[in-house]
Amino acid sequence: MNSFRPIDLVRLSNKNELNANIPHERLKLQINENPMAISGWDQLFRLIDDTVAQLYDKSNTDAINSQFKQFIHNTYSEFLARFPCAESYWQKWLVIEYKLHNDKSKSIAVLKNAVDLVPGSLALWNDYLDILIDDYENCATPTIVDQKLELLRSEFPRAVSAVGWHFNADTLWDKIIQFELKLQLQSQEALAYYKQVVRIPLYEYSRYYMHFTEFIKQFDLEKSFDLNIFAPHFSTYGVTSVEQLTNEEKKTIVDSHYESLFQETQKWVTAVWPFESQITRQFFIPTEIEVIAQETSKWIEYLDAIILLHKESPTPVSFDFVSSIFERSLIPNCYNENLWLKYIAFINKYEVDEKAKDIKLTSIFNRASTLFIPLEETELRSLYIKYLSSTGGFSLANEYCFEWIKNLDGSTFSRYLKKPYLAFVGYLIDLWENHMSSVDLCLITLIIIIDFFDKVDSYNKKQEIKLVDSSLKKNSKFDYGYVNTLSKVLNASSICIIVSKHLHLLLKSQGPESYKAIRSFYNKYHEEDALKGSTKFWKFMVEHEGIIKFNINNLRSIIKFIKTKTNLPKSSVDALTDLVYDIYTSNYDAVLAVGQIDDTVVRHWNDVDNSLSINTDAFLRFSENNYLVDDIVSSKRPPVRLSKEEELKRLYKLNIGNPGIMVDKSPNVVNSLIFDGKHISLVDIGDGNNTEKLVPPETPMFRNVEKANQAIEYPKYLNI
Repeated sequence: MNSFRPIDLVRLSNKNELNANIPHERLKLQINENPMAISGWDQLFRLIDDTVAQLYDKSNTDAINSQFKQFIHNTYSEFLARFPCAESYWQKWLVIEYKLHNDKSKSIAVLKNAVDLVPGSLALWNDYLDILIDDYENCATPTIVDQKLELLRSEFPRAVSAVGWHFNADTLWDKIIQFELKLQLQSQEALAYYKQVVRIPLYEYSRYYMHFTEFIKQFDLEKSFDLNIFAPHFSTYGVTSVEQLTNEEKKTIVDSHYESLFQETQKWVTAVWPFESQITRQFFIPTEIEVIAQETSKWIEYLDAIILLHKESPTPVSFDFVSSIFERSLIPNCYNENLWLKYIAFINKYEVDEKAKDIKLTSIFNRASTLFIPLEETELRSLYIKYLSSTGGFSLANEYCFEWIKNLDGSTFSRYLKKPYLAFVGYLIDLWENHMSSVDLCLITLIIIIDFFDKVDSYNKKQEIKLVDSSLKKNSKFDYGYVNTLSKVLNASSICIIVSKHLHLLLKSQGPESYKAIRSFYNKYHEEDALKGSTKFWKFMVEHEGIIKFNINNLRSIIKFIKTKTNLPKSSVDALTDLVYDIYTSNYDAVLAVGQIDDTVVRHWNDVDNSLSINTDAFLRFSENNYLVDDIVSSKRPPVRLSKEEELKRLYKLNIGNPGIMVDKSPNVVNSLIFDGKHISLVDIGDGNNTEKLVPPETPMFRNVEKANQAIEYPKYLNI
């Protein structure tokens, strides 16, 4: 629950717009620090309720000022944008909106927004239809009553489509059918809804069937039912048209048809009841995330069983029923990416109408990626890129990638989310690779790399880009504007993805020129700070020189640079060191044949040791990449300046006991324990011939002893 949500990309309440001296605004400022903490929100809502209760005057809506009303509106909007499936909070909001404005349209707007955002919520649809029906029935203005009826009847089918297949949707069906019957006893609209509901496996399926069989007795069966119900029975009764059937025969045919549907429905209800009876969490409650997660496996088991039933006997009704179970399961499990992916896979596999499939998949992808799935999770969004690419074309998928890259690179959102940002850069390059030749993409990645690294020599950079660009435009229809856009959003981490793709494309061409190009690239760029931290780059170079080309001299040079100059994590350096060791030992005769022996094999275990006194290359690497050492060395002038290794040793000595927190806490000895630069000899003690009196050294004298007991001042970004 503490991860970032899509709503975090949107600017909501700004701390500069809130006054810490006002209690409810002070609480909101605290919530802004941790918006995923439900306790803070609940405390704020209780304060709002108490304040409204004190100020509320039914006869005077202005008793509560407009600023506070807007604050309440913004607070609920922000909370429900973060937790859209929290049904009880929608219900609280519609009540308080009515209190604040004494205007039913405000509550209707709240619920309209609710069912649009969470179409699978039966509770919200029931509340929405209740308030629409009440608004219609209490309308005293004849000129608009028809408009309200039209609105109601337009929302009934939407409600049925969204939640009519819910196992406990009897409340919805009763509401709709009773409304139509209240308007007209022999309602064709009510009959149409009855025809739908008797096909659906509901908890109260038998009640609807019994009502239906009684209800149809008052209708002309020939006019009220489709010809395809009667036509299969013409030969049985020796007729050629419906008109030739007697009323009793028509009734028998209709009863037989719907009895078979009833038996099919009964079979489904029997199959799903064991699962339905096990589900206890059908609602999203923000404070019960862990409890809901424990029940997710029950939903998945239910879905697997019901999908198998649909697979064995696929019908439109069974498809809609399985879809409804997915929608229900995603109310409590709305943040579960795997469940959304399962839903997408089901629609993609079993929806036979291609147009309907596209509409449904687009809706699911958009809801999941823009409302629910945490920003750090990218599998569903990467799948959407592939879907857009296959259905909407390259342009839509490209724009989708760029939108997410810009959202995650730190320029739009206040935080830089590295993992998903890098993932989307990778998805974008993969997308380009699928829509152009390897040669074109190799040129494009080279343009981007030149533009990123060659910042000093701007003239040569422009000439080189111009040369590559002219070659590209001759052979490709790719929009060069995309290259400029990507170049603007790259950083030291993401450029390594471009580099990796470029090198693999060079390798893919498999020719003497490609190998030459790879080595030229290495010679030109391997000392760039961005590449010093790229495990992929160094792994590629070790494999290229050690396995593909088997150039031992180049391999020695590369692994030496890795161990002493890069800023790779130790685990990566150790893994690459192990790889080189394996290459050496597996081909030792060939290594010896080169004619130059080095200590790569002999020193291997030293090179992966955790002790800096043993692993001297690691110490060199740390001194090379320590920003404190860089600052110290650059601030001193020769001849006072020490080497980076000596400065790092001095720092470690000063900060011993506080690893990772570089603060001076060690007292300094001010008197020397050495006489005239010579150590005291203990060998001569007790020698009778030695008449020189030994003088013991002075007791050590310390400066800044109080430092040892001072509390460590941790950097603020550590939040300790």
